[in-house]
Amino acid sequence: MKEEINKRIETIKENLAILPKENKEEIRKHNDYILSEIAKLNSLFNDDKQEIINRMKSIKETYNVGEEPEALPSVKVDLIKCLDSRVNSSERMNLHYYFYELSHFYEHDLVKINGIINQILAVFKAVGIVPTEKDFKYSESVRAYINAVMENKGNTQEVFDSLYWANPDLITQIELSFRQLYFANKNKIDKFFQIQYKDLDIDEYIEEYMAGKNQISIKLHQNKKYLLGLFTNKTYASSDFTEKGISVTFEEIIKDPKEPSNYDNLIKLDASLKSYQTFLKYDFLLDDIKKLFEAKDSYKGVYKNKLKEITKKESNVFSIDKKLNNKGLFKANEKKSKELKLKRNNLIVELKTLYEELDSCTIGEAIYQHMTNETSILDALKIVCFNFNYLMKLLREQNEEITVEEVQNTIKELYDFIFGNDNDILRNVTISENKNLAYILADRFLLTNINVNIDDLSKDNIETIINKIESLIVYYDLKSNGLKIDNIDFLIKAEKLELE
Repeated sequence: MKEEINKRIETIKENLAILPKENKEEIRKHNDYILSEIAKLNSLFNDDKQEIINRMKSIKETYNVGEEPEALPSVKVDLIKCLDSRVNSSERMNLHYYFYELSHFYEHDLVKINGIINQILAVFKAVGIVPTEKDFKYSESVRAYINAVMENKGNTQEVFDSLYWANPDLITQIELSFRQLYFANKNKIDKFFQIQYKDLDIDEYIEEYMAGKNQISIKLHQNKKYLLGLFTNKTYASSDFTEKGISVTFEEIIKDPKEPSNYDNLIKLDASLKSYQTFLKYDFLLDDIKKLFEAKDSYKGVYKNKLKEITKKESNVFSIDKKLNNKGLFKANEKKSKELKLKRNNLIVELKTLYEELDSCTIGEAIYQHMTNETSILDALKIVCFNFNYLMKLLREQNEEITVEEVQNTIKELYDFIFGNDNDILRNVTISENKNLAYILADRFLLTNINVNIDDLSKDNIETIINKIESLIVYYDLKSNGLKIDNIDFLIKAEKLELE
């Protein structure tokens, strides 16, 4: 139709060039001819327009079909922490995150602090520990403020203002009180988790999760609406998927295009490359934990001894608090009261430091308890995941500007990477082995008719090879679902015309 219109226009131009325009009558005939031809061209255009609209409709009816693509699920971080025996109960309760927020109270307003306190109270109640005012033994100020929060009368700002100037370490004392409450009830809390999750198995959960994830992935590759969307949303350009355009990628990646297992191997390679890409992003974690593992024997008893030191000093604080709250004959005089408060405050400063040191000891304790020369890289990374304080410290070393929210998102990404993928290489290489994982990965797929070299697997290049692999997968998906790239290209160009 386009050629017919172009020919018609050329004919009109030739006729107009020879039509006389010497008088009014000739000019009238000249103009009438133009109007007549415009009407004919409009008719042809409308026919073309309708033909395009009809073809667009036909393509959409055939291509834009299927359910809305389902997003791949994330692993359940809280459930994994409760199911893995290597995770301590404080991490299962998210206490280290809450304590971090309380220790950085100066970055928040009182509303946020109260929210954190209520969350901590809630997680204690969830494990069968119902805190009361008497459980907070650091100071009368702590008890007064906790009582105001628990009663929820909306007067916490007034109570805080009345207490703060006499006791500016109030929030720190609240944090330390919660820490003490946890250790005082640790055995009971541990037992709660053992009973609560005794009928669930982490391997069964992971197996079920992976089966569901794989099923969604299979459906995605068979979803015409999803495949069409890859082009309409400009993830891919249709011009790259012509036989000529895709042949270059085929020649580079596939050794034998006729091999029937190519598609399945590309799917496996894509998953392995994405997993390895995430590993490269966080390889500094493995480097650090290897260094820590070399000093494994030095961690023996450190955590336990630090906790004993804390318990001893806390007993002194509680004894002082009791003396300060004696009534009647045993009430301390003003001078004695000042001396006791000064001593208590100094002990609290020491306890704050000791608890920070205890937090730093947790990664060493985990390594000592759970890592040997036979521990896989994958299990070593799991131990990293289970330690909020260690991750926070290490991520801050990498990026001083990182926020707590970004750390939380990174932890979630790490869980998805570690627990939500096959990770065959990381599962079969131990922490003590000095193997080049890139060589192992490249050799694995060279045996399956796919060319991947070591340079492709560097941090700078891996995104490129992943894009090439995925473009081949999309090409196979288009073919298997009967989607022609010419029709997709036509639809994209036609929709730009806004004919409807």
